[in-house]
Amino acid sequence: MVVTLLLVFTDVWPNYSARVLVNSVAAMALLGGIAWALRPALSIGGFSAARLTGIFAACGVAVAVWRFLEHSLAPRIAGSLLEAGPSDLVVFVYACVGVMFLSLGFVLMHTERAYEDLRRLASVDPLTGVLARNGLIEHGQRLIAESRRHIRPLSALLMDMDQFKAVNDNLGHEAGDNLLRHLTERARLVLRGEDVLARLGGDEFVALLPNTDVAGARVVAERLREALLDAHMLFHGQEVPAPLSIGVAQLRAEDTQLDTLLKRADQAMYRAKRAGGDRVELAPAG
Repeated sequence: MVVTLLLVFTDVWPNYSARVLVNSVAAMALLGGIAWALRPALSIGGFSAARLTGIFAACGVAVAVWRFLEHSLAPRIAGSLLEAGPSDLVVFVYACVGVMFLSLGFVLMHTERAYEDLRRLASVDPLTGVLARNGLIEHGQRLIAESRRHIRPLSALLMDMDQFKAVNDNLGHEAGDNLLRHLTERARLVLRGEDVLARLGGDEFVALLPNTDVAGARVVAERLREALLDAHMLFHGQEVPAPLSIGVAQLRAEDTQLDTLLKRADQAMYRAKRAGGDRVELAPAG
């Protein structure tokens, strides 16, 4: 359509301003579509390829509108870039750098997306879909900072399956993998949306509970343990129990690193195992 109109206003009814108006409308539509698609990035601060590309496209729309208005208010039948007005010159400069800048912007956007996908994959456990250790550390340090800043409690649950090795040995690794997924599914039914669930490795899992003191965390831990006991995993028609040993620890005022909190929860979890398993133990308060 645009090409047809340009041919008409070039060969059939020559009209310089009419061609400019057609070009301006096409530029507004194209660049406006790009800016609209990238509008979420415009509200995000800092450097990002999507934000800069969106801003550049929006500037192009403004330039096209300026040129459209200039030729609407003062149309010229004959003309060329040799007789260019201010808006014509700005459009010419924008067109010279626009293709290169927009192309580079889209390449950088693709690179940023690929990097973000890789970072997400490194932060998520591929078997269970919960956070992996890297993701846990990142979220945990953020929760510790928020807890200290707002003087709110933060507790950690460290969970270990009491019979995971026996399930792997007797039923195979497929059953063990299904048991890990079963635990995460049951845990998600108990935990709140603001809680963080992660797999440390093997059959060890961590749940971080913001705005929860040790007493509340113990209640959550008991619910988790009971949720696994009340709903056994089915594997080839066979019920597979999943008793849990859970250690509970609350963030102390002197704790600045997640490892310190998890170490105390881990020690409480091993006390639960030594006491026979399938129980909840609290880390010492002092």
